[in-house]
Amino acid sequence: MKIIIFLTEVLIIDVMGINYEYEVNTIKQEMQKHAKECFKEMNVTQEEEQRLKIDTKFGELRMRCFSVCLMKKSEEIGEDMKPNLERISQIEHALHPRKATEIMELILQCLDEVKNVEDECDFANEYDDCVEKKTWKILQQERIP
Repeated sequence: MKIIIFLTEVLIIDVMGINYEYEVNTIKQEMQKHAKECFKEMNVTQEEEQRLKIDTKFGELRMRCFSVCLMKKSEEIGEDMKPNLERISQIEHALHPRKATEIMELILQCLDEVKNVEDECDFANEYDDCVEKKTWKILQQERIP
């Protein structure tokens, strides 16, 4: 009987791992698809794509509205620029299940900090910068085995 319970628990854990991996891969694939769509909408050439990897100043200027495009396509914000907290939480819980609640608290702080930014490109960039700064330490801790 103990063996059956043990094997059932192993199977559940294994299936959960597969589901977790599947969900993470699905989100990553969606984001890659959305990024390509944004590049296309912004008429980013392959030469510019290569330049973006080495020239941060060029990237800041040329890709100023990339973040807002990506956030809209991934449904993190609506066309009205209102955050979709349910979608943001879904993404964070899939990508960082152990730290998602903590990350969401920081995301809410960042949304509050940028709520009065009127230009949608500036809003998205300031939000991204804030989230990156506030979550960097948490995400580094998550990577440590």
